Amino acid sequence: MKLKLTIAKKLGLGFGVLTLAVLFNTILTYNTLEKSRKTSDEVIKIYSPSVSKLADLYSLVSDSKMLIKTWVYIDKMSNDTPGKIKLRKIHRKDFPELRQKLNILSEKWTEEQREKLKIIYKTVNDTLFEEHKDIMSQLMSFEDYEDTMVQFELNTRVDPGSQIMILTEKVLENISFLKKQNSEKVEEAMKNMELSFNDFQNLVFIMGFVLVIGAIITALFTTNSLVRPINYVKEIIFNMSKVKRYF
Repeated sequence: MKLKLTIAKKLGLGFGVLTLAVLFNTILTYNTLEKSRKTSDEVIKIYSPSVSKLADLYSLVSDSKMLIKTWVYIDKMSNDTPGKIKLRKIHRKDFPELRQKLNILSEKWTEEQREKLKIIYKTVNDTLFEEHKDIMSQLMSFEDYEDTMVQFELNTRVDPGSQIMILTEKVLENISFLKKQNSEKVEEAMKNMELSFNDFQNLVFIMGFVLVIGAIITALFTTNSLVRPINYVKEIIFNMSKVKRYF
């Protein structure tokens, strides 16, 4: 059975196909942009700040290594030298504040990365800084530096190969590992964004081409649907006029 469509239905079918094509294009465009937005948010709000704060943590621990050595070897004349003030500030203020910021960022990290960060915190706060404070408490005045036995013991505790130096290097190594992982996440996200935008560019071109072809086909279909009935009516009227002239 042949399906017969009225002119109105044919017009509706043509514009319906175009509408579906536009809707499909809109959905694909939205999904592509939404994926790119999420990737961009991850880079801006998680991975890039994480790399920055881990770099700050690395610098903080590295500075503390240098400052505890100068506390023992160099800053003997005063208890309020810039180096000693800075080391106290690292223990009291800088490290806790940085730890708080990293805790917020690490909520989006993997469980393995969070556990490694906790180990770093515990090593720095409970072991490394406690060793610093013990050394600092024994060298509070010029007279303390004059005590040969104390000076000799504390020198060995900050010499290369000592427990404090080895522990510091281990902490720095772990921080570098976390920093590298987050840096790789940034690079991966940037590559994904680039691929996504390239795909989006291709999608826009293809869908634009499809819509143009669809519009042409719909226009031809619609024109044909309108012209054929009109020509048919014209032919009937013409034939009727010929019959009328005959009589």
